[in-house]
Amino acid sequence: MTAGIDAGINNLKAVIFRDQELLAAKVVQAGTNSVRETAQTALDLACAEAQVDFSEIARVCATGQGQGYVPLARDQLAEATCLARGIYWLHPGAKTVLDVGAQKSLAVKCAEGRPVKIRANARCASGSGRYLEMAADVLGFTIDELGSISLLADEYVELENTCTVFAESDIITLVHARVKPETIIKGAHRALAQRVYTLLLHVDWEEDLCLAGGVAWNVGFIKELTDLVGRSPVRPDYFEFTAAIGAALAALTV
Repeated sequence: MTAGIDAGINNLKAVIFRDQELLAAKVVQAGTNSVRETAQTALDLACAEAQVDFSEIARVCATGQGQGYVPLARDQLAEATCLARGIYWLHPGAKTVLDVGAQKSLAVKCAEGRPVKIRANARCASGSGRYLEMAADVLGFTIDELGSISLLADEYVELENTCTVFAESDIITLVHARVKPETIIKGAHRALAQRVYTLLLHVDWEEDLCLAGGVAWNVGFIKELTDLVGRSPVRPDYFEFTAAIGAALAALTV
């Protein structure tokens, strides 16, 4: 058995595999505990779900932005490598995977589980879920409400999509101008979709395009991205565990 850990900023995902079989998948919010403590909690929960003891796991591999803070992992691998490996297991027809997370986005063009071309968003959080969190905070909604509200709008307003600070100023101005909240929210989803679409263009994306990362839960974002790419991207089962799955599978061979 092997385990994969994806140490993200907001959530930490852990999966357990026996050969090519997924036994358990658990996610734990980062909270105030250290990455090390959260990783141990997630893996303990995964072990309980799989009904195995931690001592039975032969190898643990970590990926994600916090991978360096997971000492229980014997190996560490780049996110692009794990995303390509994981999406190939989840959806073998995948040619491109787009991971939109809390504070980063990553587009990876793949070939049979290997990354071919990689492009990440710039340092600014405007190309990540943080952009939508900012919009939710300014407008007084929860992040979970945004997607369904966005679908209520027939039109959208153009928002700054290269800087979250400037976008926040845009939204405040629009609120004072009494622009409908759903119109602003649809504009925020459109702005994020446009930003990550440029990542896809840089990697010469091909179908099937698959989604990974927490923002893929957001129906408003998927709607706007679909309009840009021309067809609905694939969101496979366990999509939020894509990188963790890739890490666990890689641990079988590293």
